[in-house]
Amino acid sequence: YIESDEATHTFVNLKPNTSYKVYSYAKDKQGINSNVYETSITTAEYELPKVTGLTHTSELYKITLTAISEGGSNKVSKYYFSKDNGATWSEGQESATYVFDNLLDTTTYNIKVKVSDSEDKYSTEYYKTIATSTYINPTVSITSTTQTANSITVNASGTKGSNNIAKYMYSIDGGSTWVTNTSSSTTNSYTFNNLLSKTNYNIRVKVIDTNNRESTVVSKSVTTSASTTTLAAKVKSKYTSQGSNGIYYHTSSLANGAGDNSYRYAGANPNNYVCFGSTASICPSKNLYRIIGVYGDQVKLIHATYATTAEIGTAAEFSNYPNFFYWSGSESNRSNIWSSSTLNTSSLNGTFLTKLGTTWANKIATTTWNVGGGIRDNLVFSNAKTAYDYEVGANKINTTYNAKIGLPYVNEYYYAATPTYWTYKGLDTTGNNNDYRKSIGNNWMKNDFIFWTISRESHNSYGAFFVVSGFANSRSIRDTGRIRPSFNLVSSVKTSGGSGTESNPYRIEI
Repeated sequence: YIESDEATHTFVNLKPNTSYKVYSYAKDKQGINSNVYETSITTAEYELPKVTGLTHTSELYKITLTAISEGGSNKVSKYYFSKDNGATWSEGQESATYVFDNLLDTTTYNIKVKVSDSEDKYSTEYYKTIATSTYINPTVSITSTTQTANSITVNASGTKGSNNIAKYMYSIDGGSTWVTNTSSSTTNSYTFNNLLSKTNYNIRVKVIDTNNRESTVVSKSVTTSASTTTLAAKVKSKYTSQGSNGIYYHTSSLANGAGDNSYRYAGANPNNYVCFGSTASICPSKNLYRIIGVYGDQVKLIHATYATTAEIGTAAEFSNYPNFFYWSGSESNRSNIWSSSTLNTSSLNGTFLTKLGTTWANKIATTTWNVGGGIRDNLVFSNAKTAYDYEVGANKINTTYNAKIGLPYVNEYYYAATPTYWTYKGLDTTGNNNDYRKSIGNNWMKNDFIFWTISRESHNSYGAFFVVSGFANSRSIRDTGRIRPSFNLVSSVKTSGGSGTESNPYRIEI
């Protein structure tokens, strides 16, 4: 019992919703007790706090929450917030307002809120789905394009979305690679240069904003204009002085030159590559040629390596050595007359020309080839100028053959070396000293294999001239060598682009 001078007493720290038996009695001044009064009293049920509402504001990357709550048996003391459906909670916030930041845009979050009171009694959880704002990506459009034979200028217009535009991006290869304007990444114009003429390009443009968000890609098909530059004019434009860009102008005043006013390439590896017979983006090796020079207004080409059986057939092939051919391919005809050579008639001006196709064959000029040849003294035991004079110059044997495809001359090989070697001999008179071999590192036409020239040995019906390991010599037409087709292009052939390197050869406009 608890004694009290008051008629009222409060029991504390009881359990809620629990029945208690209460006993009470009174005592008078003489200390005599009254009867004991007994009664049963049940404590009230504990009223939990509760969340009655939730207001919010949504932005791109954050959600601001304000909980509306009521106390129950005790006042609300702490707030708890969750954005992942209660998997994790913010701990004991004393404020009814809370901010979730660093969120994803355009994303719905499962928000839960609960409160606790001073007795650490928790409310039930209040649930609400709330989405962050939708991110607006930038947009772009191509406003205009202008083109020349070898360039396309693209003008674009971008519109910001949620953030400002940081850069314009341009592509001309279907989006494999992208570029920006070198002067400013935010410049809305770009010019693609060094393109091929009469060629269709799929231009693509996109913009990126300051948050690294990209627009959708827009595209436009643009075809470059037709070229106005012939390949002959292009080569001549590279000549500014003797030896510039590996070109020598063979006027009568050029020391030891041919004197025929041709523009010829000479040296170790000038940029004289041409892709002929193909429009593939990467020129196939079988279609890679090199420019010997410009004769008048015609460009003369030679195969960069050699033709294979697949290109020129088997009529003149020596079957024991694939891709090696007889100069004269007929068993019954062992004469070194070019007009009757199977290599000439069946292979070069037959199979090879046919496989090129009409479009490309029409770009090859019918040429009068000087096929009289000469003797070893004049073509082998001699220098470049002497060989030139006896093959095609003042001292030539006047035997010609008209056809589109031929082979190189001996003098063209000599003149492909730097001028230092134009006075060297192919061999000395003993036939042992390979004098011209010294030029091998400075002659772009060199190869490590035997290749035939078009010149025959005029005083030996079984011989023709070849080049091997840097020097020229003669051998039997029934021996074998590689074939490097050579031909002149018609003067109207235009270049569609390229720089003349092996990886980016001059291209022929179709």
